[in-house]
Amino acid sequence: MRIAVFSASLRDVARAAGVSVTTVSQVLAGKGRISPDTVARVTEAAEQLGYRHNPSAAALRGAGSGVIGLIVRDLRHPFYAVLAAALGEALEEAGKTLLLSQSGAAGERRQQCVESLIVQGVEGIVLGGDAKAA
Repeated sequence: MRIAVFSASLRDVARAAGVSVTTVSQVLAGKGRISPDTVARVTEAAEQLGYRHNPSAAALRGAGSGVIGLIVRDLRHPFYAVLAAALGEALEEAGKTLLLSQSGAAGERRQQCVESLIVQGVEGIVLGGDAKAA
């Protein structure tokens, strides 16, 4: 059984609202000086079409994914929990998202985590050091 997933693009929203892709991008980012009528048309079109921001597409356009990866050895260790929470809060304030990966003790697994995060288009990766047992 195949499931089709439709994801509206900026271009789809622009067509529906009768504006340019640039205008849609500015409205959705809350930037630029756009008339309230245009903002309402774009917002309504985006909602009707089910538009969702695609970080991967944004990264391909050079806008950055807005995602930072954190690789830690073991999330159960208090140091890593505090690190993840603090980094997550700081990134949230900067309008970014934290993507967490747990590598365990094996160095080979850590490399796999790095490669996976790169493939997912993160803007950067923080490697949690080896915390000593408390």
